[in-house]
Amino acid sequence: MFTYLNPYIYAMREFSLCDAAGERNESEHCRILYSRSASFTVALADESVKFFKNSFLYIPGNSAYTIIPVASGEGEAVEIIFDMTDARPVPTTDDKENLFPEKREVWFADAMHLIDDLENLYVTWQSSEPFASEYCSAKLKIILLKMLSNDIGLIHGVTSMRIRHALRYIEAHYAEPITNEEIAASVGLHPYYLSRLVREECGVSLHRYLLNYRLAVAARMLEGGEDNVENISAQCGFTYCSHFINAFRSLYGMSPKRYAKTHITKK
Repeated sequence: MFTYLNPYIYAMREFSLCDAAGERNESEHCRILYSRSASFTVALADESVKFFKNSFLYIPGNSAYTIIPVASGEGEAVEIIFDMTDARPVPTTDDKENLFPEKREVWFADAMHLIDDLENLYVTWQSSEPFASEYCSAKLKIILLKMLSNDIGLIHGVTSMRIRHALRYIEAHYAEPITNEEIAASVGLHPYYLSRLVREECGVSLHRYLLNYRLAVAARMLEGGEDNVENISAQCGFTYCSHFINAFRSLYGMSPKRYAKTHITKK
């Protein structure tokens, strides 16, 4: 089932993890959560997603979630509440470029390339500008289109859809001691075949993609002010802290502690 990609925003709110801890939300509307500086877990009906700075989560309507703090339990995040209902007639095949999956699964992504758009959206919503709500709804459509354009599954067909599901599995389980075999089993492929497909699509092997993803999350945590290397190592799925430090130095050219001093976000 599809609906027209024509979002209308009902509300936006900024919240602190200290205030929202344990908060349970459920409504008929779609929601987007994005983190400015917070680290937390979003517990859904059948899975949990770990959230770090600049993470983006789309939650379809009628889906409940609970916010569970991790690390220090501090930081700021924003929630956008909207729907995509429209009075247009039933879509035809010629309208597919204007459609959005109505029953879309939870959609987790790195929002670093969209954070400026999201922040401008929130600032405009808070302003007294004429037609601010209409402008923000139009802006949200652009943001969703940008996210869709990066969704391999909707662009390239069945094989790449499996790759995308495999990468989503990594996004949801990178903090656990997962193996190539487990990732491949989640999409029904042989691990060697999946690794070859990932290399063709992403330029690196499946194992390397998982390692790089873990290190990218670690880098965001360091930029956000987390400086306990052992903590970060464990939260990002590394069994040994020494392995984490060596892998981080190999990819980023410096130790995690030095990276934190060089890149920490100025508040």
